[in-house]
Amino acid sequence: VTASDTGWNYIKLSDPGNGLYELVSVTRSNGQIIPLNNAWLTFVTLPVSRKPLYENKFHFVDTFPSVTPVTYTVVWKPKNLNVPKVISIDGAPAQVSTTPVQQLTVVFDKAINAVSFTYQDLALTFQGGTNIITPAVTVTKVDSVTFTINFSGITSGNGFYNFTVQAAGIADIYGINGTVGKNTTWSQFLTVPTVQAYQGLPV
Repeated sequence: VTASDTGWNYIKLSDPGNGLYELVSVTRSNGQIIPLNNAWLTFVTLPVSRKPLYENKFHFVDTFPSVTPVTYTVVWKPKNLNVPKVISIDGAPAQVSTTPVQQLTVVFDKAINAVSFTYQDLALTFQGGTNIITPAVTVTKVDSVTFTINFSGITSGNGFYNFTVQAAGIADIYGINGTVGKNTTWSQFLTVPTVQAYQGLPV
């Protein structure tokens, strides 16, 4: 790696494992171990005001005393691909709703440790804003793979909602965490008129 300047540098590269491997360690050629808080992998880039770009990237941060090239040794290990996945989020209306959406059902592909699934694994944005999930949002186990999410009281606005379950913090009954999440969206207009259909337009 050749730094752009002395001091701290941020490096972003294509993930050579293409999402199939976990990062174990990064070590500078002088033997200095780079903390894994300073090295990480991502599978999506979130540009401002644009659609997510799904790409596997390797990032790390280190301090450089000069712009002389520095060599690093990176160790990887294969991912456990048998991880819990969200297979569906049910309950969001397909058409514009005139009543607030207050409950959704999340279904996984395998049994989940219910203790690991909390409101902190959820995100709900309104009109593209910040996450409006609060500790008042409840996650209730229906069976080993099915959970209901109740967020009554926080979906009272007119507009577009985007709900996401982040599986990285959710574990199966063997303690294996998920890796990727799933989302669903809907629009609701409760107190203002909305166009439902156009009629008489030429084909």
